[in-house]
Amino acid sequence: EYSSDATDLLCIGSPIEGDCIIVSDKTALPLRCIKTNQALSEAEYGTHTLGWISPMINVLIFASLFLWFICYHVFRKECRLKFGMSASIRARYRWRKIIRWLGFVLGCYLVSVLSFTAEKFEIVFFGGFVLIVRSIAFLIMGTSPLKIIKHNDDLFWMRGSGPEYLAGLESQFYETQLSET
Repeated sequence: EYSSDATDLLCIGSPIEGDCIIVSDKTALPLRCIKTNQALSEAEYGTHTLGWISPMINVLIFASLFLWFICYHVFRKECRLKFGMSASIRARYRWRKIIRWLGFVLGCYLVSVLSFTAEKFEIVFFGGFVLIVRSIAFLIMGTSPLKIIKHNDDLFWMRGSGPEYLAGLESQFYETQLSET
């Protein structure tokens, strides 16, 4: 079950540290847009699973892509989080994903078709290859507005929410603290 109590966001102090929200697994953030702090309906609120791995594991990608892939799935920590985005913010992220997929398709087209018919084979092939790798990397890393930047014990530090949302979350936390005392 997801916890939506503001005091459950963090047992030791404020749920905000700089521009990060500190949460545990299965936390439900308030029913507000994480970018603009606008009130949302239940339809705009959803469950998201975010992954985190130690930056040291990312060094393995230079040694072996296969070894990195195995370590990524073995050592990845997951944070299931409920949060919402307004329709305009969701549309912006949807368009970014569509553009990344189009970049991937265009890169495949450049590598498979145009590179064999072009006079400058190497340039077209290399350009298509770079476009494919870039699109795949952005599709893997950039699909969520919130990113886990740190993990410690059972807590996750999330970056990506708007300053209005952070201010609203912090004030809600302190109001809850005052009402309990």
